[in-house]
Amino acid sequence: MANVKTVNEKKKVYKPHRKFTGSEQECNDFGLADILHCRRLSFNKTIGPLMPHAHINEFEIIFVEKGSKVYFVNEAEFHLQRFDVLIVFPGESHSGGGLPDEKAVHWCLVMNFDSRKSHFLDDHSSEFLELREKLAAIQNRCFRGSADFLALFKKIIHISRGNTCFKKIRIRSVLTELLSLLYEISETTKPGSDQSLTASGTVSEIIKDALACIEENIFKTITAAELADEAGLSEPRFRQRFKNETGLNPAEYILRKKIETAKQLLAQGTPVLRCSCDLSFSSSQYFASVFKKYTSVTPSEFRAQAKKS
Repeated sequence: MANVKTVNEKKKVYKPHRKFTGSEQECNDFGLADILHCRRLSFNKTIGPLMPHAHINEFEIIFVEKGSKVYFVNEAEFHLQRFDVLIVFPGESHSGGGLPDEKAVHWCLVMNFDSRKSHFLDDHSSEFLELREKLAAIQNRCFRGSADFLALFKKIIHISRGNTCFKKIRIRSVLTELLSLLYEISETTKPGSDQSLTASGTVSEIIKDALACIEENIFKTITAAELADEAGLSEPRFRQRFKNETGLNPAEYILRKKIETAKQLLAQGTPVLRCSCDLSFSSSQYFASVFKKYTSVTPSEFRAQAKKS
């Protein structure tokens, strides 16, 4: 496992990100030895990539509240959208694959998962040990979550920061509900697709059609007004519905898709100016600005790097 940092110290949290512009909510003191930390990370601009690292005897749950994330786990690539869940098992190398972290909001819950211990969540009962065994045996590590996950994550932070009676018992109760839900959904849903999710775990037919329209017309100028007209909705209603179901407003979603296409074109050797024109950007300067916003490098730099590789 060359060039992979490992973490194996109790209650010591390794943060492999470079300094970022955004906000962070974190709690490390739950009164439960198996829970190392729970944190909410909000990036309001693109930052440097998540470097390769691994957690020994630690089970990590990643949940995307808003935006999108890309993770590489043991070289397998996972594209996460709003409400998607990714599980990283103990000892697994994971990173951003050298890709910058885009604007997004996500949650991380890290637990000690040492199977040699005779308890889980400070409970020695067979039911809690069975829960740990079932979580460790999950086959579907990336799947569609729901708004229930978000509510439970927020509740954990709220209880942990409050000065209430029976805090440990209440946190364990919420964690048990979260982990049980995690197991149940992982067993009944397919891995998350590249489409974003609604709170119920599905995308409406109207928004599916809009996403398909964007894909089919990615080389043209696409406006929310046109998409709303195709959907038979008023523009304000369409914008709200689109954001509710994808986590992004139409303009930002379209820009992200155009940049994804631009990366493919540049990797094939297409000149920067040609990419800008083909994708209907108003100018090459604007194209370069948007490209750097979402990738942290200029189109020319990306093309040069792709050429070397």
